[in-house]
Formats: sequence, structure tokens, C-alpha cells
Amino acid sequence: EPTLPVVSNVTGGLAEPGDLQDPEYWVRHVRETVRHHDGIRALEDQGVRTFVEVGPQAVLAGLGCGDDAVFLAAQRRDRPETQQLLTTLGDLHTRGVPVDWEAFFDGRGARTVDLPTYPFQHQRYWLDATLSAPSDPTALGQTPAAHPLLGAAITLPASGALALTGRLSVDTHPWLAQHAVHGTTLLPGTALVELALHAGHHTGTPVLDELTLQNPLTLPPHTALALQVTVNAPDDAGHRAVEIHSRDADDPAAPWTRHAVGALTSDTTHGAGAFREDTEVWPPSDATPIPVERLYEELADQGYDYGPVFRCVRRAWRHDGDVLGEIALPEEAVDAARYGIHPALLDAALHLTDFLTGDGPADGDQETRIPFAWAGTSLRATGAAALRVRMRAVANGGVSLDIADSDGRPMAVVESLALRPVTARQLGGSAHPLYRVAWQPLSGSGGAGRTVGAVEPVALPEWGDIPDGVPVPELVTLSLVPKDGDEDGGTAVPDRARESVHRVLAAMRSWLADERCASARLVVVTHGAVCVDASDRSIDLGGAPVWGAVRAAQAENPGSFTIIDTDGSPASVRALPAAAALGEPEIALREGGVRVPRLVRAAASAAAGDTAVRWPTTGTVLITGGTGLLGARLARHLVAEHGVRHLLLTSRRGPDAPGADALRTELTDLGAHTVTIAACDTADRTALAALLDHIPAPHPLTAVVHAAGVMDNGVLDAMTPERVEKVLRPKA
Repeated sequence: EPTLPVVSNVTGGLAEPGDLQDPEYWVRHVRETVRHHDGIRALEDQGVRTFVEVGPQAVLAGLGCGDDAVFLAAQRRDRPETQQLLTTLGDLHTRGVPVDWEAFFDGRGARTVDLPTYPFQHQRYWLDATLSAPSDPTALGQTPAAHPLLGAAITLPASGALALTGRLSVDTHPWLAQHAVHGTTLLPGTALVELALHAGHHTGTPVLDELTLQNPLTLPPHTALALQVTVNAPDDAGHRAVEIHSRDADDPAAPWTRHAVGALTSDTTHGAGAFREDTEVWPPSDATPIPVERLYEELADQGYDYGPVFRCVRRAWRHDGDVLGEIALPEEAVDAARYGIHPALLDAALHLTDFLTGDGPADGDQETRIPFAWAGTSLRATGAAALRVRMRAVANGGVSLDIADSDGRPMAVVESLALRPVTARQLGGSAHPLYRVAWQPLSGSGGAGRTVGAVEPVALPEWGDIPDGVPVPELVTLSLVPKDGDEDGGTAVPDRARESVHRVLAAMRSWLADERCASARLVVVTHGAVCVDASDRSIDLGGAPVWGAVRAAQAENPGSFTIIDTDGSPASVRALPAAAALGEPEIALREGGVRVPRLVRAAASAAAGDTAVRWPTTGTVLITGGTGLLGARLARHLVAEHGVRHLLLTSRRGPDAPGADALRTELTDLGAHTVTIAACDTADRTALAALLDHIPAPHPLTAVVHAAGVMDNGVLDAMTPERVEKVLRPKA
């Protein structure tokens, strides 16, 4: 056992060997001054920062002082003994002092439990300081945008086009956090209209002839967005195209997302509408009141989550088939005078749309809808904090709006507004950019990856070669790499895949069942089973399914398994032991370089829908599992977005599958010329060959999407060969 140092209260320094056995020392200890402070300093010189007083009360702990030192007492006169002792033990534990908890809980029936296998979720509760206003744009050669959501404007000299820019976040504009749909914070579509109108004011084209919203602008909780409104030069008719984009403000390489596109005009008679000058008596004497006391509770049931700034509807009525509303910003909302029309006010006007077709949100169509297409929008006045609204139904299910201020003076006109349904999945998908998995050099390395390992090969023990009763070392391999002279011998790929998966699953199950492996790790080694980059021209399909099996086992048993793919080069063979010791769950070794999978932002072309893949429009596309959820969705996408006209959809039940006839009709309506739905077990080679023989020669098979599959989920211990075979058969 290590010898702990003792500090002498006589000398104030470390006790010398034999001091404590000398009776004279203890005489001095009684008679001379206690050097307590010097003793603390001596311990600090030894690196001690945690001090515990063991005694009936805290006397010396109260006298302690030191740099970054903590003084604890095992007992205090004014506290219960057990409580104080446990508190001190807890304090020691959090300070990194080892506490023998097994001894503490011995005989109490306590037991340890596994932590969750997923990362803990964290939520910050600290308040962030509001970001300061941007610098004067004139110092940068730009013009102030004079708008709360925009910072600067710049005109291009050659074309006369205009760009307005700003930085947007819930930190700089906290009131925007009060507008959420299905749990996703959105910039209101009315704010995009306000931005376009403001851009028109700068360019002398004040009427928004049309504006179509293409992607909702979601506001991340801790990320600022760069906002850009662009207005092109006028065309021959005097119209100016307007577009609104955003991207991550802190990532110059981030792709831009286009949220709205439209047109501005200077023709104040075109699309300006005909405002009803009938607001002198408000509301009209024959108007019927509409109860709105529970309006926002009912809207919340539909997925709208509005904070106080957006809860602006005060009263509503019906009159001659129209809906009238009285809306006003709450007192805490500021800057109304700085907007043409405050986005929260205009958004609140749309909260009345369900009353046009029913008794409100509770009895309406129950769909969550957001503004989609605006037409003929113009302002007559600006800066109002309270409005009167007249809403009426127009063609194609849209609405029109006549808006006045609180005194009845004309404020704005919207000739037509169409709304469209939106789902939580659509909003969640647009809230984040797209990512892909890339095999990158391990952090801190360059080139093809950090090269690790010894000069001479060091062999790790193989699982199965370790006799019973022998301790299992920290790292053990299970190699699927063919040995020299032991190639596959022409074994079919499906058979090799089955052999590999069954072997690995059996090994992992036996590994987990062996108590000797509790603190060890099994390293599964494959050869060419993953594609790292373009240099990997082929993949070993017999070993590739092993990666999926090991990933599932890793999620269930963190820290127990690693999987490494090698290229078989001598450098990679030498690097294998050191790479296995890195602790990464997945590794690829290429010429001794370590590559690891990481999420990276997809290229802008991929985020916008990669058009590099040209689907054949005259040939036949075969989708196995084509009547299932995934296959049917893909079929719709191929027809509607890529112009595919000939589809062959297979499933086990074929035309008898639920919804098969409706799917065929839907695909035909979308533009498909021929949609054949057939029953075929793709694992039956004879049946599959017969199916392919019936594809007409004018439309030969040109693409295959394999979406057929069977699930038989379970934990690793329950994965029998029979259950694995059930899943593998349709795929291999």
C-alpha cells in the first residue's frame, strides 16, 4: 500500500522518517505553537486542493485558506451527523476524490444500473445577451436599409439591381420565437411579404404583383441566419423579379435556400384591388358577432403555437358572407411604426380564415395551413399598431383582404392569398441543411489519414483461439479477411453474405455471454466491405452486410465492438492494432491511413435536389416493394419530379396489395404512361426471370430500385439464424 505523507503541526512541513516514533516529538507537539497555516501551505505545495477535517465539529476547516482550495468538515455542530457525513462524501466525490461506494452501500440492497445507450440530452437555461446592432453600413460603402429585419442595401451599378441584407435570429429579434407551427419556429410568411414590399419601396415598384413561398424559413434556436432580398432590373413591362434567400450566417460555405420568388411593379392600378370604403360605421350595424375567446386554444390544437405578440385578434363579425376582424398588437410589441405593416398584425388577420367556411378552427378542416401565394398586394399607409380587416373568399379556395387602420383609413389590400397545408415532417425537414456521411482522415491528421502502428506487424489474438479459463486481453479480433490460398472459391455473393453475417452474430452473442469480455473489445475486421472514396472501385458485397449487423450491436452495447475495414496493404496490416486501440467504433484503413465516418454538409446541388442523376423517361423502372410505403412514395417522386413514364412495381401480393389500384390511378394522373403492378417474390430467381421477360421491348428495363424488405427486429441475444434468414432472403 502507498505511504501517505504526514505534515507536522510542529514544523509546518512534511514529517521526517522516525519523527512520529520519537517521544520528544510529541512533547514538543503539546508545548509548542501549532503551525496549522504552514502545514496547509506545505500540502498545497504537494498539489493538495481538497482538505477534510475529521472530528466532532468544524473548527480547523473554518480557518483554512488557500488558492483554489476547498475545506470540508465531516461533522458540524448545527447539522445532523448522517446528513453532514453524506454531504461531505458527495462533495469529495464531485471533487474527484475516490470514494468506496461499494463499501458504503454494502448490505443495503443497492445495485448498479446501466446508463441509457444514447447520448444525454442537454438544454441551456442561461440567458444570452442580446447582440448589439450592426455597424453603420455607410462606413462599408452601403446604404442603410431602414427596416428592423434588414441592415443594409446595395445597388449594382451595371444593372440597377438591388440587394438588401440582414442578420436574423431569435436572439436579435426575440418576438419571432413566438411564431411556431408544429413545434418549429418559423418566420411568418407575412414577414416575407413585408420584406418584398420594403424592397419595392427602395426600387420605385411599390406593388407586390405576386409572391410565391417556396420553402418555410425556419429559425434555429441558437443560430443566426444571413438574410438577403434581391430585386432584379426591370423587364420590358416594368416588372422587377424579387427573391428572398437565407443561409447560416456563420458559415460562408453554407448553401443559400430560396424561400420566396415574385414580381414587383410600379403600376399602382394593377393588382391594387378595390378597397371598400365602408368602414365609417364599424362594425356595420347588421354584422353578427363571432366568439373568439377560445380562438388561440383551438388554433393550438391544429399545430399553431402563437405567443402574446401574435395573439392579436380582439373581435370578429360576419357580414354579407365576409368575415370582419379587429386586431391590435399588445403593448409589449414595439417598432410597429418602423414597418410598412407589422408581420404579426398581418399574420393575425389570417387567423380568421377558418370562419369563412365554418365556425372556426374547431369545426374547420383541421389542416395546418400556411400562406403560399400572394397576388395584388399593396400598402396605402404604414406603421399602424391596430387594424380593421375585411376578409372574403375568392376563386380557387383563396381569400382577399381589405385592411384599414383603427380609424378606418385604408391601410393595405391583398387581392388574393392562397394557403397550403403543411406537416410537421415538412417543417422539420426544412429546419436543417442536408448532410452526408464522408470518410475523413482522423482529426489532427492530414493527407489520406493519420498513419498509426508499429513498423513490424503485431498480431492481435483471434476470438475463438482463446481457451476457456484464460483471461481475455483488452483487444481481440474476429477477422473476415480471406487468408492466402483461402479465397471464396467462386462462392455466390448471397451465400458469402449469409456466412459472414451468421458468423459475426454468433461471435458477438458468445462475446457478450462471456464474463471475461466485460472490459474487453471485439474488433471485427473486413476487407473492402465499404467504399471510402473514388479509389475504392468495388465493394465486397459478401462482407458489407456485416457492417449493418455490427452497427446494431454497437448501439445496443456501446464500447463492446469495433469494426475495421482494410485494403489489405502491408501498411494497413501493420496499422491495425494501433487503429483498434483508438476507440473509434468504425474505421477504414487505406495504405495505413486511418479514415473515420463523419457527417458533413452536403453540397449545394445535393441540398437543392441533385439533378446530375438523369432518370430514363422512355425505359421501364422496376421498383421492388413498389406498393409499400417507401416504394409508392418513390414512384410518385420519379413520375412527378423526374419524368419517369413507365413503371413496374412488384410486391408479394402485387395487385391485391391494399391501395394498389388507387396507386396506379394516382401515378397515371401524375403523368405515367404505363404502371404495371405484379406479384413477385424477388428472392425466387425463376419468378423474377419470368417477370423481366415480360417487360416490353420498346420500353426496356433501364433502372432498378430495390425497396423490398422484411423486418424482424429484436435484441442481439434474440437474433437466431432463422430470424436473420427471414430478413436476408429478400435482400440477398
